[in-house]
Amino acid sequence: MVFTNILKWVGFCSLFAATLSAESLTLYVSPSGNDANDASASAPLASLEGARNRLRELSKAAPLGDVKIKLKKGVYFFDKSVVFDNSIVRKKSAKIEIEGEKGVIFHGGKRFDASVLKRVSDAEILDRLPPEADKSKLYSIDLKANGLENCGEFGRRGFMLYGVSQSEVFIDGKPTVLARYPNGTGLLEIGEVLSTVAARKLDAQSIFKPAEGFERYKRWKNCSELYLTGRFSFGYNDAVIKVLKLDAANGIFYTENPIFGVHPGKKAFDKIKDKSLLHRAAIPSVMHRGYAAYNILEEIDADGEYVIDRKRGKIFIILSDASKIKNVDVSLLGEAFIKLDNISDVEIQGISFCNSRAMGVELGCVFDIEIKKCKFFNLGLQGVKSSVWFKPFSDLSDLVSDNDYKLNGKTRNVEVKDCTFENLGCGGVYLCGGDARTLTHSKNKVKNCYFKNTSRINKTYSPAIWLAGCGATAENNTITANDHGALFFNGCEITMRRNYIYDVCRHGMDMGAVYSGRNVYQRGNVFEENFVYYINPDATVHIHGVYLDDCLSGVTLRRNIFCKAGCSGNAININKGFDNVITDNVFVDCKSPIMEFMRKNKDILAGMERESRTIFGREGVATIIKKYPAAADIMTRDQKNIVEGNRFYNCGKVKKQTQLNGAKVANIDVNFKTWDLKKIEKYFGEDPLVRELTGLKFGCDISPED
Repeated sequence: MVFTNILKWVGFCSLFAATLSAESLTLYVSPSGNDANDASASAPLASLEGARNRLRELSKAAPLGDVKIKLKKGVYFFDKSVVFDNSIVRKKSAKIEIEGEKGVIFHGGKRFDASVLKRVSDAEILDRLPPEADKSKLYSIDLKANGLENCGEFGRRGFMLYGVSQSEVFIDGKPTVLARYPNGTGLLEIGEVLSTVAARKLDAQSIFKPAEGFERYKRWKNCSELYLTGRFSFGYNDAVIKVLKLDAANGIFYTENPIFGVHPGKKAFDKIKDKSLLHRAAIPSVMHRGYAAYNILEEIDADGEYVIDRKRGKIFIILSDASKIKNVDVSLLGEAFIKLDNISDVEIQGISFCNSRAMGVELGCVFDIEIKKCKFFNLGLQGVKSSVWFKPFSDLSDLVSDNDYKLNGKTRNVEVKDCTFENLGCGGVYLCGGDARTLTHSKNKVKNCYFKNTSRINKTYSPAIWLAGCGATAENNTITANDHGALFFNGCEITMRRNYIYDVCRHGMDMGAVYSGRNVYQRGNVFEENFVYYINPDATVHIHGVYLDDCLSGVTLRRNIFCKAGCSGNAININKGFDNVITDNVFVDCKSPIMEFMRKNKDILAGMERESRTIFGREGVATIIKKYPAAADIMTRDQKNIVEGNRFYNCGKVKKQTQLNGAKVANIDVNFKTWDLKKIEKYFGEDPLVRELTGLKFGCDISPED
């Protein structure tokens, strides 16, 4: 046997010797292949890992030229990440192409047919179900019997905590939901808070009661694992926390401490006489916080709800009609399918990444990377993400550079284009590259991509696109159906152009479809020729179209269309920032087009300036001031924004007279619930600017069905 294997390896080496003398090499991979094969079209390898290993071995003999890994149609199951790095030795500028035929699927878990589902008849289990549940619809999957012993522990999640998700269940490609009470998106009111820490402390504990009159929690007293999910402090940050102890007799929860602690709901809040004892931001959020019980058998009652019961070693799921089910997928993979690190000139094309607890592609120190015509769906984290990202509980403004990553390597020239991202747990594309401190451009791009619901698990701070660093671009993307923000940016000279953003910011408060904040030295960012539409007309407070928060300055907003945006807030909301330029925008049916909230008290500005100066450093601030002289004397001069040449059609009151500089204001007698570009052009197209802007191409030219 050993002699036979040696002969095979000699054959492989002979086969590739001729190929290596040429400028290119092609490896074929198929689900029906074998990693011991010669990687030809007739004898393909079985896995991407096998192809990567073959390249490593071959490159030991001589640096490789251009390489193609061609994946044949089928489902490839991953149990660990495949890393492409400098262990594959190549000639200068040689390229690696990882290309999938139509129908190539990278699967991060296990797939079963419907026979894995067993109807539950155990009376002890059925008796635990809530009275409203149809007990005849409860099914189970035996974890151990089906090789699912590791289903991923429930971790702390939420605002600035992006751990991998628990295992999830997907029925015929569609996500199911963890059993919760109450169902849907509703939250229970928090009662009296006995002890909490309103700070970023992971090791602290919170103690609180349910609201007066609520006693359903008594059903949860025998749960082996009890978690709560919701917004415990402010309306803009969600969390999943573990109940360390439930004192059902006295109605007291002892839990992990979420960021900024736990604050009381309306009834308990009204009883507090001295509200100055509460954290400042807890007061306006009183109507937007609450909790739900999570992953407990006692509350499984709706079609598609599931529970991971680790004690019993089973997944329980309610199914209204199990006879129609073909496939059941369970996510297991807790890391990226593909990780690129210390490597350049790689193209990934035509692959569907799905059913994982983590992300699709992770990017370390890389440059000249292209990811195109891929699909990312049913993932626990992001589709594509830089390795450089926030540490737990860090500030948003910290992420202005990847310059400290791996001996000053920079993630640059990364292009994600023509891809779809749908039903992701915590964001779509997160790219950090370049260096805002030196104004070194990354040239990273997200272009012509479609994003839908990238906040399925982390309900807040999970935007479709998050660009950080310097010199990145988001162009012609379509973003919709997010619970919170759609497009975030941190750093300098980031361009966002011709994107179509609609129906986002569905829940929570104090957020914008487009958001950044907390840095006075971020300069040169441009948001131009975008269509921002239908930004939650049903929200009750502080939901905006574009939100420049906490002294953010030096942003240019020009030639955009805002329609029915910021109905509970403002189409453009500037919170204490200045040196912003707002010109030639068209506002249609916006109750409040522009709000500039400027404080005479400069304590907050002084604090933001100190924080920003620390982040940029002395040399970084000097670089910014040299190119943007207005940043030099921000603490001593009057703070103001330039607002001129805008159009206000069928809008509410313009807040400041200075916003009418060069403006056009008109109202016509229509009251449309919905608008589109054709309607805007029809009714206001006599204005040359409106006519020009409505003729532009906003968003992508692909859809999830492509």
